[in-house]
Amino acid sequence: MRLIRQTTTLKKMCYELTSRLQKSAKFTKWQGIIEISTDLGTDLIEVDNGHVNHQENSTSKSRYKLEIAQNKFVQLMMGRRTIEDLIWDSNVSVSMEIIDLLDYLFPTHYPHVWWPDRF
Repeated sequence: MRLIRQTTTLKKMCYELTSRLQKSAKFTKWQGIIEISTDLGTDLIEVDNGHVNHQENSTSKSRYKLEIAQNKFVQLMMGRRTIEDLIWDSNVSVSMEIIDLLDYLFPTHYPHVWWPDRF
């Protein structure tokens, strides 16, 4: 799988990420900005008391970075690999403070995309 429109994808994922976050006792009060940088560009994801939103501009909240190749970011998003696994790969850099949060937002599961997986 490959991302074509990273910003659009992340904007549409905010509803699901909010749903995941609100099921957590640990992260419902967490606040900060996650700056996700790939070879497709940079996006800001704001996490604010159980809500996840895409931001166009940075606010004064704490800012954490995830620098990752888009093909590896897709593996994280689809649940194929964990952030703990990905940080050992080249061209992946993450603020250590958000590793547990990223694990919660992007849990591992069966990474099946029905139509492309069909031969």
